[in-house]
Amino acid sequence: MLESTEMTTIRLRRSILWLFFLSAISVRVSHGQPYEYVCQYESLGKGSSVFRLNLQTGLKELLLPDEGRLGAVFVSSDGQLLFLTRRSEVEVVNALNPSLPRKSIALDLYNSNRDVNELIDGRLSNRIYLAIGESIDMRDMWLVLDRSSIIPIDTIFNFQGPGSCFLSRDESVIYGLQADTLASRVEFVGLSTHGRTEVSREDFSKMGYPSDSKSYLGGANGKAVIAYDDPVFVPRWTNQRYFVYDVASKVATKPIPVTFRSEAQVSLDGNYLIVEKVNFDKTRRTAEYRPGLVLVFHLATGQLKQRLQLPPEGRVMQYPDFPNMFFYYSEEQARSVVLKLSEVTAAQTLLDTLISQIKAAGTAGWLSDQSFIIEIERDLQRARQMLSAGDSLGCAKGVKSFQGKIDFAYKGSLGPDEHKVTIDGWKSLHYDAQYILDRLPAIPPGSDSR
Repeated sequence: MLESTEMTTIRLRRSILWLFFLSAISVRVSHGQPYEYVCQYESLGKGSSVFRLNLQTGLKELLLPDEGRLGAVFVSSDGQLLFLTRRSEVEVVNALNPSLPRKSIALDLYNSNRDVNELIDGRLSNRIYLAIGESIDMRDMWLVLDRSSIIPIDTIFNFQGPGSCFLSRDESVIYGLQADTLASRVEFVGLSTHGRTEVSREDFSKMGYPSDSKSYLGGANGKAVIAYDDPVFVPRWTNQRYFVYDVASKVATKPIPVTFRSEAQVSLDGNYLIVEKVNFDKTRRTAEYRPGLVLVFHLATGQLKQRLQLPPEGRVMQYPDFPNMFFYYSEEQARSVVLKLSEVTAAQTLLDTLISQIKAAGTAGWLSDQSFIIEIERDLQRARQMLSAGDSLGCAKGVKSFQGKIDFAYKGSLGPDEHKVTIDGWKSLHYDAQYILDRLPAIPPGSDSR
């Protein structure tokens, strides 16, 4: 998987699983047009071919036929260079004119029997960084290329930890996790891209919000995306609070709760968190299913700005040439969706969604008392009517009352005899109500919210 300048790193952890099947996907922009490049295994005799997907039209064209055995395809952030990885070798192809002579980089000069498993494009510093190692979690070194000549000019060692890496905004520092085996902990390390000196080092468990159950999801422009478990949620590792951490200033954003299994990335302008729902599904080869639910949060306020139901089995993709937009491509439906980060889902639409979730929660067995279901649905319908009439404060009070009833019923359900609201029903309805409340006027202290 290849993403934007530093967002190349966010989803590689999952895509490395595809290398065995010779199918790695990367996305970039060329001619001002976003494309997705796909390496597909053709047949035993022909090996792999590289296809190009037009994310505006959804059309697919054969770009490089019969390429033999490929590990993955990576692309420069401007879409002009393709990096075809083979065992101990990388071939660089002009994506705009593939018939031009290729450049080959022999990796065995640097590390024998290792592959390229990550690429970071430093357009500002005119450098390209290739991670060489057994896997993205076991990289041995970074090979630094001059971006203009594609000639190796340096190497950077040290990152022997899990997850991907990213550059600071000025591209003077490369950040990543480093396993400290002596101290039995994982540290977040920053290395200078010129001189290879250590710039920063932090205990990962203490970054932002101290927790021993953190997950690092990559980063962009000096900001890391981190998730940690909410101790009230069960089971762990499926329900997270996300935050974005500015590594240089050591400042964390307000934590954002998400009540389903998901993955997230920070927008390239640093203002939004984009969350994709990812269900566990052991019947699929990847053991995952993406139902197409995407949430966009404003990091400064923590508010949910967009709730999008998109085609299933798709992925969010970003490009540095389109910093205020993101693209979504569904492989299952061969369909593209172009979205603006600044768009806002109306509070009334969020209310409609919450009302429909009450029915879904009843069907799933998360709400067991039919009279209670009717009562709380009626409360939300009244709140919706108030919002339609322009009474946003009255709507806020109605939603707050709904949330309070859910909380009270859930606490009662902890007893041996009452099971009105399960934990799944509580966390879904409570936090979705909170997303709406965050968008409505604050209720004055002491004001009646019934």
